Amino acid sequence: MQLDKARMIEGYDYYDYAEIAFGATETSYTVGTNANAALSGSWPSEGGYPVEAQSTLLYATQDCYVRLLPRWIVVRQNLPTAAPFKMSSGLPLQMRVPAGVYFETKVKWIVLYVQRVDTDGTLYVWAEG
Repeated sequence: MQLDKARMIEGYDYYDYAEIAFGATETSYTVGTNANAALSGSWPSEGGYPVEAQSTLLYATQDCYVRLLPRWIVVRQNLPTAAPFKMSSGLPLQMRVPAGVYFETKVKWIVLYVQRVDTDGTLYVWAEG
């Protein structure tokens, strides 16, 4: 049997990995931070903001809440004339990640926020974009 490598690889050019300790207050992470720390410019920017992560794998040591903010929200929040963004807009931005389970999402994002449910822990993030 011959492997079809094109079907196995989705063709992402950029990769990032982070270990984020979380607790009672929200902790944020911007995609590409660790990739660029390891090799400058390895996760590119467009217009002063990082390219969005397209596919993300999450693993948490304890239950946690994760919010993924897409590029348009982050850009809008930083505009001086923008009205405050309301999280009640119905967008699927927050999810509960159970402990000990690999959780994959295709939500596009540039900033991730994580906060514990009951117990402090670590969130492992593998992002591709």
